[in-house]
Amino acid sequence: MDTKPSSQRIDPFTGETFTPKRSNQRFANRKNQYYFNNRKAALNKKEKAKIDKPLDKNRMILKRILGNETEIIKSKDYLLGAGYNLNYFTHQGTVMGAKVDCLYEFVIMKVENQNYKICKSKS
Repeated sequence: MDTKPSSQRIDPFTGETFTPKRSNQRFANRKNQYYFNNRKAALNKKEKAKIDKPLDKNRMILKRILGNETEIIKSKDYLLGAGYNLNYFTHQGTVMGAKVDCLYEFVIMKVENQNYKICKSKS
């Protein structure tokens, strides 16, 4: 009987050499896989934090300011005083031909005299 030698692999988490039991096995054991994936997710979260934290903070500020209203007008000074950062938004849209900044479900439109109209988007 001719037995084919099983190929050795290196566990990407520990660097140990192991013999895989399945053709698609990358880790020596499930524990190494969990630790590897958790570390990868933590690093990804840390890298994104400098953008995600201000976005989350802005969203919470808009939710608090808007309350139960569907739209409201606030001055730039009011927004800045509340801690809102005008440099962070998730996407841009168009309202009546004008480009507007959007933050998740909110639309922020600059209106006259350094005022901003904030409203929840309909979609």
